[in-house]
Amino acid sequence: MFRNSVLLFLLSTLLAFPQEPGRASRFAVLIGNSRYTHLPPLASIGEDLKTIQAALKNAGFEVKVIQDTNYQSLFDGVAGPYFGELRPGDVCFFYYAGYAAQYKDDNYLVPTDFDPKAPGGFNYGALSLARVQGALESRKPRIKIITLDAATNLAELVPIEGLGRGLGLPDLSDSKQTMVAFSAAPNEPAVYPAAGGTATPFTKYLAAAIDKAGLKIEEVFDDARREVIKNTAGQQQPYQQPNITELFYFHDPLPVKAELPPGVPKRNHKDRQEYVWIPSGKFRMGCVPSDAKCDDDEKPQHRVTVSQGFWMGRTEVTVDAYRRYIENNFDKKHQKMPETPDWDRKWSVISAPINAVTWQQAKSYCEWAGGRLPSEAEWEYAARAGAENEIYPLNSENSRDKANFLGIKGNDRYEYTAPVGSFDPNAFGLFDMSGNVWELVNDWYGKTYYSESPATDPKGPASGTKHIVRGGSWFSDPAKHLRISLRKATNDWGNTIGFRCVLDDTPATKELLQ
Repeated sequence: MFRNSVLLFLLSTLLAFPQEPGRASRFAVLIGNSRYTHLPPLASIGEDLKTIQAALKNAGFEVKVIQDTNYQSLFDGVAGPYFGELRPGDVCFFYYAGYAAQYKDDNYLVPTDFDPKAPGGFNYGALSLARVQGALESRKPRIKIITLDAATNLAELVPIEGLGRGLGLPDLSDSKQTMVAFSAAPNEPAVYPAAGGTATPFTKYLAAAIDKAGLKIEEVFDDARREVIKNTAGQQQPYQQPNITELFYFHDPLPVKAELPPGVPKRNHKDRQEYVWIPSGKFRMGCVPSDAKCDDDEKPQHRVTVSQGFWMGRTEVTVDAYRRYIENNFDKKHQKMPETPDWDRKWSVISAPINAVTWQQAKSYCEWAGGRLPSEAEWEYAARAGAENEIYPLNSENSRDKANFLGIKGNDRYEYTAPVGSFDPNAFGLFDMSGNVWELVNDWYGKTYYSESPATDPKGPASGTKHIVRGGSWFSDPAKHLRISLRKATNDWGNTIGFRCVLDDTPATKELLQ
């Protein structure tokens, strides 16, 4: 009898708490408020919800959509049923589209029955973002993604003391493994379509980025941000604050093609220069956010994919290599060495970098050697050598004594150009990516190009009047020119400018490097 009772108890327990072997581990809660009682309606919300819902479903999320919610249902829903299916270890995507505002020390989601004239204002009539974060934290999901596509500046519509412009910076001090993203920069309103029938720029490009295979979560939001900036002519710049250390993909990452390790050197039997292998990869290009010295043309920092590995000159092209090119080149226009610098009137230091060459001469040399000039993106990718958000080369502001710049300091004992390879190489095995001579790249210069640059293999503007040099020279001020992201436009081919080449990974290149 006792045994039967135990069996009945165990059976009833299993029925009350069923196992969920097929239960989804990705949940999304989407809230869209458009029909406000005391505020102008928002025409795009329905399309926003459909757009983001479709992308999340394609990414394997179980999606719950809530529309036009008043304060009580919004408050109660966040406290209970909205997140009721979340379990510890799940991934949760919370999305809100509608009016939202910063009020005093927090951001607030505005329900449809919000009355600006009612006593209590935001404290008793809107839901704080901190409460949403707390509700999510209590469920202990593995990753939280909180996204607010907040409408036009509410401060222009309601005269409430303490109401800020746009949204304020979120507080993630108590929110671990959390990504918070806003449709516009802090203290700035978003740009919305004039009529319904189309999603907002932020939701449209976020959904498109979620649909892309192989992007990490931070890359998804980076991609969306870049597209919004590009397609709103810089009027709207989305903001994201990641506090995530775990790796998360909306879709499975693409298979990784086996490649050589970086820095493998091989000699080109044509120009006798050594080239090292640079593997494909992704990096953040441009101004590091903590760098206060950035020029406008270094902004915004943006994520770039270099989709194909390549071989890059281990050093800048030397005097000896360039003379070999002249002696083997039957193009009469290029059958002479450049004008010699004052400190080497006979080009006798054959291991020094060639300088005073034009962009066309550098391009012609690289083509003769079996390659081409690097794109600006390839150059910066190689210069950073896998280091993320480094302002100075070789991972330290003290790298001044590891490169040939103006003056003599540390290992820099050279008043003019130094023999190539006189300083430490970077992690990709490349020498003198900073200092010695500015290095020509293939791109035309565009001051605002970073705002419109494609995410994969950017080649620079289609045309221009000046080309770009990178890396600084023996005559450069290290306080200004030692920074990796610095770019300079020039048509002045003086004795501070040289170059290095890259070779694409082709059968012809394999023949050259045997």
